[in-house]
Amino acid sequence: MEACRIGLVSEVVEGEKLLERAVKIATEIMETPMEALRLTKQLMIGCSGLGFEESFCQEHDRVFQEFLLKRASESLKSK
Repeated sequence: MEACRIGLVSEVVEGEKLLERAVKIATEIMETPMEALRLTKQLMIGCSGLGFEESFCQEHDRVFQEFLLKRASESLKSK
């Protein structure tokens, strides 16, 4: 529980429920659009070694550009 409290892990699962939870997480990842997974991986690699605020700003700006602006532009073009 200490690891969860300090942010080292995002969740703690009882041993007998571990496989079930792992499969659920893997399924969610597999259902995620490839573009989102690719961007997430690029951001994780590109922001390694940066502080929280700097990496958050880069991630926020990139997601805003890649998804929100791109989708808004595509939506306007289709009308």
